[in-house]
Amino acid sequence: MWLGVPAALPPVMAAAIGDLDQTARIGVAATLATYEGKDPAGPVDTQTDLEIANVILSDRLRGSYRYWVQAVYHRFAFDAAAGGATVGADVTRYGLQGSLQRRLNTQWRVNSWVGAGLRLGKNRYERRHRVDADGFLAAVLPDRQETEAALVAEWVSEWPVAPRWDIAGKAQYTLPLTDGITEISASLVFLYYF
Repeated sequence: MWLGVPAALPPVMAAAIGDLDQTARIGVAATLATYEGKDPAGPVDTQTDLEIANVILSDRLRGSYRYWVQAVYHRFAFDAAAGGATVGADVTRYGLQGSLQRRLNTQWRVNSWVGAGLRLGKNRYERRHRVDADGFLAAVLPDRQETEAALVAEWVSEWPVAPRWDIAGKAQYTLPLTDGITEISASLVFLYYF
């Protein structure tokens, strides 16, 4: 007993100063991505485009871990090169990706996370075609659709901007396990604690 307090009191658990009790977050992301596709009819040019329809759900797990789930929908086009060197197509992608992220020990008010996970989705290729040396339509190819499974590696750095809001930068590499689309991307993410 010390100063009238029994020595066998249980330890007190409390959040660190500045940490919120709520760790669940929802967010949106704008992403600049470079895509490299594959087509059974021939090579496909690399395409860079802006994705704006990404929705995110994230929450902490035990210790320094959290999950990150992201729903993705995007439309873009692979251009056909003159002379029939590459196949062109309008692409619609939608899917869901999930990852397990680990918090890194960082300085200042930046929280950095590194993670890996899996992406599952559908890629629909419409208006597939080739063009001749003058840029005119040379061949029309049938539409096709594929189910994509891919590995995801990512780095996320977050900064608090308001009591319930964070802004984040995210870099990601997506490697397809099937005949999907390889992607390298950078995102600006807005996250809200709820």
